[in-house]
Amino acid sequence: MGYVFTFITVLAGWAALLLLAICIAAALYMASEIAEENSRQMRKLLLNYIATVVILQLILWLDGIPLKYVVASTGCHLVFSSLLRDFPYVEIMSLSAISSCVAVVLQHYIWFDYFAKVATDGRHHNLTLTNLVGFFVVFVWALPA
Repeated sequence: MGYVFTFITVLAGWAALLLLAICIAAALYMASEIAEENSRQMRKLLLNYIATVVILQLILWLDGIPLKYVVASTGCHLVFSSLLRDFPYVEIMSLSAISSCVAVVLQHYIWFDYFAKVATDGRHHNLTLTNLVGFFVVFVWALPA
């Protein structure tokens, strides 16, 4: 393939990523508007999501994920639930907001550490990028967003 083909495909790829980022930003804006208009229902939905994730994490523990990762991640979700007391209002300098920010970083570290160890062990041969992204969407990225 020539340089022109490579240039065009790289340029198109970056344009697609830019458009994807714009679409995600618009969707998040719309979601925040809906959450603001229906705060009681959204609070209930978020509490149910936290409970569902905690139950799923316990099931993953039964499936073989070490308890320390499950307990730490469950603790992070409990910290996130402290933000729902005054939902949809968040005081940025409050203890619950700061501890939630720390919990987001901690939760990412916990699961990156786990999957890095699993990948180097060679125990799970079916661990793919799709599996990792699916896990992170459900257990790490969906709630703090």
